Order: sequence, then structure tokens, then C-alpha cells
Amino acid sequence: DLELSFLDEPEPLWALLEALMARLFERHLGVKLETPFPRLTHAEVMDRFGSDKPDLRVGLELVELTGDVQDSAFRVFSATAASGGVVKGLRVPGAADTNRNALDGLEALAKEKGAGGLMWVRLKPEGPDSPVAKHVEPETLQRVVERLGAQNGDLLLLCAGPRRVVNEALGALRLEAGRRHGLIQPGWRFLWVHDFPLFAWDEEAKRLVSEHHPFTSAKHEDLPLLEREPLKARANGYDLVLNGIELGSGSIRIHTPEMQSRIFELLEITPEEAEAKFGFFLK
Repeated sequence: DLELSFLDEPEPLWALLEALMARLFERHLGVKLETPFPRLTHAEVMDRFGSDKPDLRVGLELVELTGDVQDSAFRVFSATAASGGVVKGLRVPGAADTNRNALDGLEALAKEKGAGGLMWVRLKPEGPDSPVAKHVEPETLQRVVERLGAQNGDLLLLCAGPRRVVNEALGALRLEAGRRHGLIQPGWRFLWVHDFPLFAWDEEAKRLVSEHHPFTSAKHEDLPLLEREPLKARANGYDLVLNGIELGSGSIRIHTPEMQSRIFELLEITPEEAEAKFGFFLK
């Protein structure tokens, strides 16, 4: 646990922890780590990997397809795009021989993560094999194949719906496909994930909740968003991730009473409740 004063941005802390990890790995495993570790924003890792703690050893990435399929006569594509949702896909190289039972298992996993379903396409020498192929124009399907950089022998997995749901569903499929088809590379892949959202929306309670905790500060340039679009405000929080595992999490704390009071207001925490729960800390 590290507690520091007078730290305005996390780079010095990241450099310190990278040096520590490099020393530990070299001393105890004989492994020389490359530093600095990659730095990716929360928005980037969710869009590319469907996870806020992505395993970079799996060499598969999610690809946005909405613009390529939005004019399709296939209603799942066009209606999703028209409603503000997304269509995204994942290419699994050399997996066109995946059988129906295995595909049913992948669809069940996607549904478990909130997706309405899973569209799959097996690219075989005789042509695309898919339950949706007869509903999608050949030119639309060809655009999808090209966007994903796919070729004969590959398996394509597609989901449509709200961005967060699609990302999380395909993120789970990415890891499962990596395990099933031997696509997890050996080694140690560290990264820093930063710029997490400051708030999330609790659909059941119909109110804002903290993504991290109520003492995490907002990025300075996002302070105006607290008054008009708080869900777009980013936090001064960060995670250290290794091979899909969150090793540590930290943040630059709020250090002014005025800002802390405003955050409590947005979270619907009354002054009395704040004093009862966090009085020792606020003092």
C-alpha cells in the first residue's frame, strides 16, 4: 500500500511500481520485463478487448462494424444502428471447424453476459456457413469479412446491442476462444488502465454510484462535466493489470472539502450520512 502527498498525476507512481515489478521478476523469475508498461484508457480497453483488465496475451481484438452494416436489410443490424447501439465482431483465426455444440456454448456465454444472442459465420472454401447468411446481403457480409481481416478457415463472432453489453459479451468470447484454440501467448503482459469513469448508473436505484469509491478525484479537465454530464467525467484512478488479473488499484484522492461535498451531493449522500460513515476520514 502506497500513500503519497502532493501528487498531481500518477506517472511518477507508475514509474516507481514498474521498477519494483521489474526488480521482482528479474530477481525471482530471471525474467527481464520491458518498461514502461503500456498505458491504455478504460475506453480503449473496453472497445478493443471488452474488459477493464484485458489479457494481452490473447492476440484477438474486437472490431466495430456498425458503419458497415447499418444499411443492411437484416433488421438486427439496421435496427441496432438506428437505436444508437453497435454491431461488433471478433475474428478467430483457423476456427471454422468449430462444431455446432461448441457454437451453442459460445452463444450461451454471450447471453450470460447480457447479449441478446450471438451471430456466427464459418468461412469455408465453399462459402460462408451461417444461420444469418441468408438474411444478410452478400456485399454486407463481404464488408464484414474485410473489416475483420478474415479469410477462409476463420470463425467470425458478432454481437449487436448497447455498447457496454456488446463489449462485455465479446470480451468473454475473446478469452474463451483464446483458451479453446491455443491463442494465449506465453509470457508476462503488464499494462496500466487509467481514465476510468468517475460514476456508474445504478439502474435499480436510479442514481449515480461511484465506479471506484467516493474519494476519487475527477480529472481536472472534466470538472465542468460534473454539473451537466457527470457520467462522462473521468476519474484520476488507475489499475495495474497482468495477464488479465488486476494486481493493484489506486487513485489520486479528492483533497478539497468543496469538491468532496459536491461528489457526495451527486451520490445523494447527505452531510449527516457522510459524517456518520466517513467523519474520521473527512477530518
